[in-house]
Amino acid sequence: MDTRLRQLMSDEELEFFSHLTRLCPEGMIPLARVKLTEFVFPLAEYGTDLFYHDFKELNKLTVPFLIYSFSKKKPVCVIYYLQATDTGSYDALESWLKNCQIELFKFYSVKDLYLNDDFMDAIKR
Repeated sequence: MDTRLRQLMSDEELEFFSHLTRLCPEGMIPLARVKLTEFVFPLAEYGTDLFYHDFKELNKLTVPFLIYSFSKKKPVCVIYYLQATDTGSYDALESWLKNCQIELFKFYSVKDLYLNDDFMDAIKR
């Protein structure tokens, strides 16, 4: 099998990630490119058609960034770093995350990271 190395993040995403790393207090770590099913699991009974359907829907999504808390042993927030032209809908994702008490943040610039009080509170809790 022939393979080639693929760049995990663009230069802009790398810069954003480095700022996330600096902002995270001790006991928290940013992660990049995580499948939603790594931390969200369907409530339907395992093995049923509904479970399989729900799992496939969740598995379609990879979150760009998340902040993981070692003390809580779970993600505390999911972060999207958006381009100005991005108009995607995040309603379903937001609902799924809310059910798991995980906050969703959308930022258009690195500056927004530092100016968003809700985000700063989420990583300080």
